[in-house]
This record gives sequence, structure tokens and C-alpha cells, in this order.
Amino acid sequence: MDDWWLVRDHQGHTGWVLARMVDLDVPLDVAQYAEGQRIQAAFVLDTVQDSEKGAVAQYLMLLNENRDGLPYDFDQVRVFTWNLKRHRYETAYRERNIVGYFPVPVSSEDFGKEGTMPVFTVRKQNEDGSFTERKYRLIGNIVRPVLAPGEEAQVKSTSSPNFLLDLPPCQSIPYGLPRILLFCEMPRRCRSWPRRSKNWTSRGTIRNFSTSSMAMAMFVKSRRAAKVSRRWLWSMP
Repeated sequence: MDDWWLVRDHQGHTGWVLARMVDLDVPLDVAQYAEGQRIQAAFVLDTVQDSEKGAVAQYLMLLNENRDGLPYDFDQVRVFTWNLKRHRYETAYRERNIVGYFPVPVSSEDFGKEGTMPVFTVRKQNEDGSFTERKYRLIGNIVRPVLAPGEEAQVKSTSSPNFLLDLPPCQSIPYGLPRILLFCEMPRRCRSWPRRSKNWTSRGTIRNFSTSSMAMAMFVKSRRAAKVSRRWLWSMP
């Protein structure tokens, strides 16, 4: 099965062309990162001023597998931003294994005190067949989703300091308490890394649990709490 695109030129002529015979006019500096995928679309989000190359565009690129007959338009979203220090393109955002459909609107939006930023909306199909539209914005060289008012309230409620780690009941402790010293029987290969942090003592205990909780949660999840001691040491700072 072949893919055909309905196209229109600058004079207003329209017609159908075979998709695999069309090469999009994307700069080689960005197109080289397609990694063998077919570039379905490329949009200019904004431009930055480089000391050597002048005005440089930053791109949103939509890619798909390099074959015809797929029931969706793209399965990968990438955003390329320009590094002003190294004078090269870098990947600011990447989302793969999605079922995406055109159109993908690209515009700019005023965010009040944060200023005007480029935004784009991706239309994706969920596993149950429903469609979801997610808006993203480019903040400098960082891509962040634009949350609706209801979603913002939900995120704030889940960031409560009373959140508990996913541990057995006998080992569940409050999240983010600065006066907790946690002793873990960690493997030797895992002890060398946390000692480099200022939040860890030479004995492997945590000085400030609030700033080291994510590393601790990653360790507990990966080891399934098998090496975590049941001794929780409480002490005052």
C-alpha cells in the first residue's frame, strides 16, 4: 500500500504525489538526526541569535517509520534547539512510540509574566481508541507541557510533603522530613555514588532526606526493598 500526499504549490496548483518520492526541505544540520526515520513534517518554533551564525531556527520535527501503509501519520516527536555555546543543534525533547495524527498546530502564546513562548499541540490516539491533544511550550531550550487549571491542581496535591515511599508497611516513612536518618544496607557498588553528595555521611546515612529522597526511592524500587534494613534511625540534627 502506497502513501499519497495532497500538496499545493506557491501558485495555488494542487495535486497528489507519492509520499516516498518527496524530500522535505529541512536543513541538513537537523535532518541528519532522523536516524533512518522518515521525516513527516518540520516546523520552525522560533529563532535565536548566535554569535557566529546569526539567526538560527529551532525546529519541531515529526517522524515515522521508513515504510508505507501505516495507519497513523507519525510515531515520534522531536524538538531541536540551538546550543549557543557549542554552536550546534541538540535534542531538547523526544517522545517515541506514539500514534500521532495531523494537524499539529504551531503558534506562540502569551504566558503573562513569563512572556510569549512558542507552543505546539500534538494529537495522539490512546489505547482505548480515544484521542488526546497535548499542548507543549518551549522555554528557552526546555520543552514543558502546558497544563490545564484542573491538571495544575492535581499536580500540586500529589506533591504533598506527607507522601510515602512505596515500601512495605513496616518500612513506610514520611517523605521529606529533614530530621530522618536512614540507614541502608546498600551493596558496595552503590555506596560509592551517594558519598559524593553533600546529603550523605560516610556511614551511608542521609543528612537531608528531602533532597535525597528521589535517589533513595530509585534504589528501593530497583532492589525491591530486599537490601533495605528494617532499622530506621531517628535523631535530631
